[in-house]
Amino acid sequence: MIKIVLSIVLLGTLMFADEYTAEDRIKDMQELDTAMSLIQKGFMYSELSYIKEGVQGIKDNAISVEPPLKGDEKHFKKDETFSYRYTKRETARMIVHADDIVQDFQEGNEKQALNTYTKMLKQCMSCHAKIRAW
Repeated sequence: MIKIVLSIVLLGTLMFADEYTAEDRIKDMQELDTAMSLIQKGFMYSELSYIKEGVQGIKDNAISVEPPLKGDEKHFKKDETFSYRYTKRETARMIVHADDIVQDFQEGNEKQALNTYTKMLKQCMSCHAKIRAW
């Protein structure tokens, strides 16, 4: 009997361990903000190491970002909602752009790298506008 109760408690704990909380979202957004600032600092000082560190921060944190839950989760699975699909699509694009920034900067195309950074920033803002209704 005790084994059954412990199994149920363990299973319940594991089920809720993967839940993406508001605190997780805030932490991810702060990490992304720091990463974007590092990339910008890299441009200002023409320092590849800052850009690489910022890009790694983007790649490490963007993939885990999930939107806040809204009413449509009542009718659809989380991964079938507009906000979830949009967020995942935009974060995937951010990761691609992040790699392009490093490549362009290393090849001496600083202006192209800066344009790509601007595209990535626009993706951040479009997600905030659509998902967070700014």
